[in-house]
Amino acid sequence: FNGPFVIDKTTSQYIILKPNPFYFPPLPSHIHIKVYFVQDPFTAYRLYETKELDFLPYLPAPFIREYRQKKSFYFHFVLRTDYIGFGKQLGKELRKRLSEALDVKEFQSLFQSPSLIGCWGLPRYFLPKSICISSFHKTKKAFKSSYRPLDFYYSRVGGDDTLKLVQWMQHRWKKNLGITVNLHPVERGMMRWTLLNKKPDLFRKSVPLQVPTCLNAMEIFHSKNPNNYISLKNKDLDRLISKLENSQKTLQKQRLCTKIAKFLAKNYLIYPLGKFYFPILFNGSFSGIHLTPLNQLDLRRIKPCAQKNCHLEVLSP
Repeated sequence: FNGPFVIDKTTSQYIILKPNPFYFPPLPSHIHIKVYFVQDPFTAYRLYETKELDFLPYLPAPFIREYRQKKSFYFHFVLRTDYIGFGKQLGKELRKRLSEALDVKEFQSLFQSPSLIGCWGLPRYFLPKSICISSFHKTKKAFKSSYRPLDFYYSRVGGDDTLKLVQWMQHRWKKNLGITVNLHPVERGMMRWTLLNKKPDLFRKSVPLQVPTCLNAMEIFHSKNPNNYISLKNKDLDRLISKLENSQKTLQKQRLCTKIAKFLAKNYLIYPLGKFYFPILFNGSFSGIHLTPLNQLDLRRIKPCAQKNCHLEVLSP
């Protein structure tokens, strides 16, 4: 009973929340929140289109171009580490070629994304300066038919958007390097087991931050971290992460965060997928709704919109 809302009703398809009478400051008693359980983003989109939803937390990529100039459309920045992991069986030169074979501008155009793949997606209060992989190079002649087919594992959780991303990468690597990449979708809940047991050549991983710190983003690459899926064991990197864990001053944290990001980038140990933005829709019927960088919906100040269209409070590009 310490939050602004409590559960009023539960069904197999949705729950209804009502204001907590003991919460201060009190919320308008007539506001009730209906939360649908919808896994498929296209189904959720249809509910928004039929005005069953006021807020759509994720707009599928095919609709972004249509909605991007509308007032109801938002890009919301979320704190998470999205990357392509390389198996330790791949040498540095191959990792470098795979990284540099991806065209950032083409990606942005095709996927209508504000993000720069190949760059770390952490905010400026973690990394004051952008840290990116070297720019796009066509190197097909030097690498054609000189390497075995690679296996690329990814989770089905991302749906069609993730599928299109990995298919685009597969095509770029074939066209620019002459390397065949076999795609392997993994069912929900099996990705961790797959990474720990199959040790794939390539994999896509998303790690949402639990707390808004650089340490939470970087500690997954420590040799003793259970989420170190690239099986990285480097004493210098471990020392940097340990120093970051023990540092107290903001400037020192930023310097250590920068050193860690540069180390991973210059050695092509991962391919960062840039800042992660959720494309969302909100019809403006309420005010006081805030989305945090940890992708939490803050409804403590929610109230009916007193004007024609109210804005959603998000971290935009």
